[in-house]
Amino acid sequence: NHETQNDQVALDTSILSTRIFILTLGVSIMILIGYTSSIVQTQTHIINNPSRAIYEDLYTKYSIMLQCECSEIAIPYGSFLSLSPEYHPVCSSPFITDTWLQVTRRDDNLGFAYDPEDFFYAGFGFFNTLASLCSLAQTILNNSLHVFNRNRLVSGQVLFKDELIPRSLVILDTFKTNTINKLKRDLSLIQSHTRNMLSISQGITFTRIYEQVNRDMYNELFSVPLEWDDCSCALNDQ
Repeated sequence: NHETQNDQVALDTSILSTRIFILTLGVSIMILIGYTSSIVQTQTHIINNPSRAIYEDLYTKYSIMLQCECSEIAIPYGSFLSLSPEYHPVCSSPFITDTWLQVTRRDDNLGFAYDPEDFFYAGFGFFNTLASLCSLAQTILNNSLHVFNRNRLVSGQVLFKDELIPRSLVILDTFKTNTINKLKRDLSLIQSHTRNMLSISQGITFTRIYEQVNRDMYNELFSVPLEWDDCSCALNDQ
C-alpha cells in the first residue's frame, strides 16, 4: 500500500509538471508569435532620378527612413531664390535725371545773385545729392545681389520644403542685414570724409567773395580767384 501511494504521488506530480510545461510552452509560443508579427521588416527600394511628385509622395510616407542624395551638393542661391529690389519712388522719378539737373543748374561764371527764395539757388545741389544717394544705394545693392546669387547652399541630401523654406528665410534675413549695414557704413564714411575735408579747408581758400546790392535790391555775391605774384588759381594749380 505504501508503494502504491508513492507511485500515485509520483504520477500526480508528473501530470502536474507536464501540464505546467505545456501551459508555459503555449504561453511562450503565443508571445513569440505576437512579437514576430509586430516586427516591421525594412526593405530597401532604390528609385533612380525620381520626379518631384514621386519624392514628395515618398517623403510624406517615409520621411524618417527616406534618403535622397543630391547630384550636386552645392547649388547657387540664385538657382532657387529670386530677389527683386524695390527702391524709393524718388530714385525712379524725373527729379534725379540729367535733364532735370541741367534745368536746376546755374551757370553764372564768377557771380550769382543770392535770393533765399529762389528755388534754383539750392535746387541743383539738393537734387544732385539726391541722385548720388540713389546711385550709391543701387550700386551697393547690385553688388550685393551679384555676390548673393553666386553664394551656394551646401547639402548632401535633398531638402524638403519644410526644411528649405526656414533655411531660405534665414539666408534672406542675413542678406538684408548685411546689405543695410554696408550702406550705413558707406554713408558714415562719406559723412566722415566730408567733415574732414571741411575741417581741412577752413581758413584755406583760393577765391575771394565780394558782395554788392544790385538794382533789384538783392545781395549779389561775386567770387574772384586769388593771385600771388604771377600765379592765379583761375589759371593753374601751381
